[in-house]
Amino acid sequence: MSGATAPAQSPAGPSSRQSGHDCPECGAGFPLAHPRQIFCSDAHQKAWKARTRRRGYQLYPFAIVARATREGTRGDRSTGSRASKDADQLRERWKDEDATKKRMTPAAYLALRYRLGFDRP
Repeated sequence: MSGATAPAQSPAGPSSRQSGHDCPECGAGFPLAHPRQIFCSDAHQKAWKARTRRRGYQLYPFAIVARATREGTRGDRSTGSRASKDADQLRERWKDEDATKKRMTPAAYLALRYRLGFDRP
């Protein structure tokens, strides 16, 4: 019976799986195994998350002090100013490191997550 056959594939079906997007970790394009897949492999997902977690631990105290002192313009000005500069240096170093390794920028990664329907990292 023709009504019992599988429905015809929509244009967003297999063709979207074929197209994929770039892996945030290695920058290589890959076919999607499922519609909300972000990384090309589990190893790349784990590497990205471990690095993000490590960077967060490093950046957190500087970012909090910089924000609390309004970049060194309120309260303990010398500590706030130094924390702000240290946070900026960390972010610059990571930006250069990621560019060298062809990783996706944090803004592009977050845009990809939003586009795929994730609301938080």
